Amino acid sequence: MLVRSGTFAMPGMKSGVWRDTAGIYTYSADGKPGALRFQLPGNEGLVQATPQSVMVTRYAFGRETGVIVAGDKVYAGTCDSFELRAYDLGGKLERIVRRHHVPVPVTQSDISASLPSRWRSLARVRSR
Repeated sequence: MLVRSGTFAMPGMKSGVWRDTAGIYTYSADGKPGALRFQLPGNEGLVQATPQSVMVTRYAFGRETGVIVAGDKVYAGTCDSFELRAYDLGGKLERIVRRHHVPVPVTQSDISASLPSRWRSLARVRSR
């Protein structure tokens, strides 16, 4: 069994935008941890660090990595590029599939639509 793992908050992190690393690990069928097979870029978030704590928050339109296993291949793609990468189970890149795409700018309407409804209703109350 393959499992994707990521480590976001670590002691000593500095505040700002940070992208973690996604480890691809093997596990036995009964759930015993195995070895790290390889690493991929992970998800992006906003780090807010103080001497006592570290808080990581996802933000709208931040980079994210999606991973799926099919047969003896690991397929990975990120939301900021139109490509999928196929790896063998040891992490060797075997193939890249790309699609030409012209990026579209994010609009205020896109941002508003991505906000949870409770935030939108709070914004309406505050603007009164």
